[in-house]
Amino acid sequence: MEELTQYVNEGSILPDDYAYDGMEWITVTQLLNDPQRVFNRVESITNTAKSGSVITPEVWNPEAVGVFSVFLTPFWGSILLAKNWESLNHPEKSAKVRNWGWVWLIVVLANVLLPEFVDKVPIALLTLPLLILWYFIVVKEQVNYLKNTNISYYKKGWLKPQMLGIGGIVIFVFVLTAFMMVVFPDDISEDQIRESTTSLVTKLIQQNTESNIYCARVTIEEKILDNNYIGTAILSDGTQLKINITLNGDELSVVIPEQ
Repeated sequence: MEELTQYVNEGSILPDDYAYDGMEWITVTQLLNDPQRVFNRVESITNTAKSGSVITPEVWNPEAVGVFSVFLTPFWGSILLAKNWESLNHPEKSAKVRNWGWVWLIVVLANVLLPEFVDKVPIALLTLPLLILWYFIVVKEQVNYLKNTNISYYKKGWLKPQMLGIGGIVIFVFVLTAFMMVVFPDDISEDQIRESTTSLVTKLIQQNTESNIYCARVTIEEKILDNNYIGTAILSDGTQLKINITLNGDELSVVIPEQ
């Protein structure tokens, strides 16, 4: 303002000339008579620029994502956490979390498509440690990042992702069931074989011994060729019998060899 006054006194600038105060064009006289106006305009423009340059990200609460993932699968949780990293401008972390999502998808498909493997190795022995590892590597990393950096963010709502998660599970089960029916139309699961074998062994034992002893359960230990199995029948009195199981279409037969 002092320089502008000097130019007016020297005649370099006329009082009726126009000057820009940051918002509009006014005469030099108006500008010199109301310097506070210029100050307010400059401050307003500065604040507007500052507020416009800061983008507050929108993310889902990562701790809640970890909890909901127990019910909606970690695959679902990995997708949400990956989107959070994208909102936080960390594409490399987002890519890493998406890789975890693919790991979980493979685990789910393996559990469904490889029943013989799952039968020998209980699913909990694989899934539970992997779930704990996923939580501390993936979920806690994002939780700690938000806490340590004190980033201000908007919490995104849960209705849409939860509905999509539930819908995704329903569609996945439907498609997988249809696939299994087409690819393995006559395939009998080992659970069905065990159940049918248990009834047959009970019938054989009671016919041959005229007692009330029954077969409590059957374990299948080995599959020979496509339709033959070797198993163990555990009776109600604790006796264990080796048995041979043969599957012919939908018919199942059991032979109890000499023990």
